[in-house]
Amino acid sequence: MKVKTIWKIHSILGLLAGVPLLLIALTGSILVFRTEIDALWDPAKNKLDVPASAERLPYDQLTTTARESYPDQIVAGWALPRKHDCADYVFLMDPHDEEHWTMGRIDPYSGKVLAPSTEFTDTFTGWVLEFHYTFLADHVGLVVIGLIGVMLCLLGVSGFFIYRKFWKSFFKMKWKTSLRLFSGNLHKRIGIVTAPFFLILGFTGAFWNIQHILGHLNEEHEEEHAHLERTPVLEVSLDEMIAKSKQEIEGFKEMYISLPHHPGDDPIYFYGYSETRSPMHSDYSCVTVFNAKTGELQSATDIRDTPAYLQAYDAFRPLHYGNFGGIPVKIIWCVLGLSPAILALSGTYIGICRLRQKRKK
Repeated sequence: MKVKTIWKIHSILGLLAGVPLLLIALTGSILVFRTEIDALWDPAKNKLDVPASAERLPYDQLTTTARESYPDQIVAGWALPRKHDCADYVFLMDPHDEEHWTMGRIDPYSGKVLAPSTEFTDTFTGWVLEFHYTFLADHVGLVVIGLIGVMLCLLGVSGFFIYRKFWKSFFKMKWKTSLRLFSGNLHKRIGIVTAPFFLILGFTGAFWNIQHILGHLNEEHEEEHAHLERTPVLEVSLDEMIAKSKQEIEGFKEMYISLPHHPGDDPIYFYGYSETRSPMHSDYSCVTVFNAKTGELQSATDIRDTPAYLQAYDAFRPLHYGNFGGIPVKIIWCVLGLSPAILALSGTYIGICRLRQKRKK
């Protein structure tokens, strides 16, 4: 394929994806610091005044509190924060509408309920997250953003091919020139430097969205489950299950507990990580599964013992969110995350200038 043809494809993709990429880039850079923003935005509900030596209450006690505090909803999930001084998130499912989930917050040291159940989009970062993944358009938005992710990958590959000889003039940036030429030089240099980053963000984002849509389509063909009227009283101990998980997986640290959603044989899942993990393993890289009635361990999966392709898939999360190296990496991810916005603006301006030139000719 000729360079001129690839350049045309690159230009068309850039014009089609320009505005969506601008919005996705801005919201993505904000979400890199989601935890920090939540703590500043509403400290009473997110940041707790507890000493570092404070001990959490048992999960059995906390889930009982949640069950009593949210009697008309099903306690379907329990998420732990990364930091010890943040509240736990309780994920609640409407017993009459399985698609409708809300969340509450509980102080894990006192058992105090910090907030009534709210929609995910009621918080600033919750709204930004929903916009980032769906443009607030539910499954249609998921499809659109999935396609934008594919376009971002194609833009990165085609741009790198077009400017593959960039090294000859990369450090010869002309600052005193017309706005159009300056935009072109800036566009080329930023695009070359951030092309690998484009591929990471575009591929992981598109993969998740497309996977979610395919999963949703598959669920529509499955039989409907009977719904619980309220959160069941577990006959087994969550704390004992976590103790067993730590025996099965060295250094296991729980991060999310999935509780039964339906009557019957729904198991209990514990998602977490090993404290001896690699930085490229996600917070949910280890999973233990228990029988919800007997407390019997059904399976235990340590990501380090799985095939390479599963470990690569698990690395999508830290690579996409940039949460594998503390604040320094988050700053880098935030800055790099803005690059699609800069490229969208500069690329659109270049395209408009070229159209004007064609019209004059």
